[in-house]
Amino acid sequence: MKLPSRKKNNVRLSMLYLLTALFLSGNSVQAKPVQAGHVEVELISENSSIAPGEPFWVAIRLRMDDDWHINWSNPGDFGLAPTIVWQLPAGFTAGEIEWPVPERLIFSPFVGYGYEGEKILPVKISPPKSVLSGSEIRIEAAADWVVCGEVCIPGGAKLSLQLNVVESSPLPDKNWAHFFDSFRKAAPQVDSSYRVISKLTENALYISVARNSSDKMQIDSLIFYPEFNGLIKNAASQKLSKDESGYVLKIERDPLGVSPPERLKGIMVLRKNNDSKTIKTNFKFDVLLEKK
Repeated sequence: MKLPSRKKNNVRLSMLYLLTALFLSGNSVQAKPVQAGHVEVELISENSSIAPGEPFWVAIRLRMDDDWHINWSNPGDFGLAPTIVWQLPAGFTAGEIEWPVPERLIFSPFVGYGYEGEKILPVKISPPKSVLSGSEIRIEAAADWVVCGEVCIPGGAKLSLQLNVVESSPLPDKNWAHFFDSFRKAAPQVDSSYRVISKLTENALYISVARNSSDKMQIDSLIFYPEFNGLIKNAASQKLSKDESGYVLKIERDPLGVSPPERLKGIMVLRKNNDSKTIKTNFKFDVLLEKK
């Protein structure tokens, strides 16, 4: 798939080429970071050991070369979301990927949702109570992704991690614990202090956002990241207006989109400019999608 630099306008997508990412993987199993094309990838753990029956967090750490990015769970107009296939010891289970807040990545006339720089994709692992203290366990993960810059390239790697099982409470890994702390501070959470109402018309999606308290809501920008792909035109302007109770986003519908979902799910990012500082707040939501 050939994409222009952000200063160019003509983009040609080749989804057939992208779909090969589902079937490609990279290097052999190893514990050290893997350099796979424009991505350095590694399997890391928040703790230096684990305890029987106590869930713990691991993550795929990805560091992209400058001007390259990977995708969010909803990739937008190009690319594919990263996937992880786990090989775990008997009795262990893995949760879903916890996705960081994405960015809008503009390659006019298309827009994708994803990540630049360095990111982690955390996953909770639950061990059985029967795992023996004093033993060592091995976790393996086959990670696949599409990395996009001037082109989109499928890539992948097989990663592994070995952890000791201890009776006492595991200690944080000094090399990686701060990555997980930073993720939690910025991760989108359900926030009951905001009220969200969504309405879908023939041509547009309207999202109303207001405070549930008497506090006045003052923001300068509002950006919606949809969990469902094909509902809105990703490159369309998200037009913000103020009403009596809060703010309303109007976004053009995707003219080629599929049938709309029953509920609207996604992330809302609010920004307020305060002198030279930008205050950013985000939350995720799941509300009924009213259709008119």
